[in-house]
Amino acid sequence: MALKQWRWPRTKISHLVSLGVSLKEAIKTGVSSKWPYAMSRTPITQMAMKNTSG
Repeated sequence: MALKQWRWPRTKISHLVSLGVSLKEAIKTGVSSKWPYAMSRTPITQMAMKNTSG
């Protein structure tokens, strides 16, 4: 997953929801103005990545 696709809030929210994060948590995380590297280190994003690892 390319980092650039996480740039816009709507994209971040929809990707987090597709990874199994609740809509409420995805919105709280998605509207953040953090850059992609900082965004990848948030607890919600870490949980979503952990869910996809199998």
